Amino acid sequence: MRVSREYLDHKKQQIAHVAMRLYCEVGRDVPMSRICEEAGIAKGTIFRYFPTREAMFKEIFDNCKAHAFELAAQGLNVQTDAQQSNSQILTAMVRRAFDWPLTYPLEFQFVVLYTDATSFFALDEQEPEGLIFNIWGNTQLKEIAQQCLKPGIDPVLLERFLSAQVNTACRYLISRPAPLSEEEINTIAKTICDSVFTV
Repeated sequence: MRVSREYLDHKKQQIAHVAMRLYCEVGRDVPMSRICEEAGIAKGTIFRYFPTREAMFKEIFDNCKAHAFELAAQGLNVQTDAQQSNSQILTAMVRRAFDWPLTYPLEFQFVVLYTDATSFFALDEQEPEGLIFNIWGNTQLKEIAQQCLKPGIDPVLLERFLSAQVNTACRYLISRPAPLSEEEINTIAKTICDSVFTV
């Protein structure tokens, strides 16, 4: 019986999700046999989907990265019209940084556990600027942010500081038994903005 490509892709995603969860719960040395058992596949079958343990880990990491960039890119849709204050614009930009961790909390946990970068948004050392400036890739938005920086704040360190703040906030939000409302999340984003911007 011929197996469809859709089935194989779905099964691969299922195995990757199980492996990511176990990497977070057990550690990177979790036995492949346990991954197979919890994914409901026979030992040895996993290598049809991932040739090596390292290849599986890298693909999981790359998938996390893709989701993070996809949601960060949506931050470029923040509008800068005359009816919005600088405070509203900056808060909206920082709020976008919460989208990936809150949409994919397991991915967020995985990346925080296994990245060596100072900023979890950077995801790896080859991208030191990180996602926060991809969110602010719109020239108008970046200019507003630079103009509103409080005196004495180094623009070079801004991304790392904001990333650390968002990281801490997301850990708190994800660990809560009940989710906060959108209004409450926006309040957290504004508090972060107010710590570095004068508006």
